[in-house]
Amino acid sequence: IIATMVRAFAGKVDKVVIVSSDKDLMQLVADDSVLMLDTMKDRWVDEEAVSEKFGVKPVQVVHVQALMGDPSDNIPGLAGVGPKTAGKLI
Repeated sequence: IIATMVRAFAGKVDKVVIVSSDKDLMQLVADDSVLMLDTMKDRWVDEEAVSEKFGVKPVQVVHVQALMGDPSDNIPGLAGVGPKTAGKLI
């Protein structure tokens, strides 16, 4: 639902803000029009922050997560592949 709302409003309003600490939503961040407010860490997440965390652009986050897995979502990853290695592979 959140992704659908972001896509529906992006480009129609000046800025869309996703208020969540769920890293799965980082793939929705786009330039300055879609930002994320991580309330657990009290920080804004933009494209640069996503790139620093995963080593890829926001649209590529889903690929990084597929390679490294996500224990919180019960998704196994490749052995020995963390965010940096996955980012390099992408």
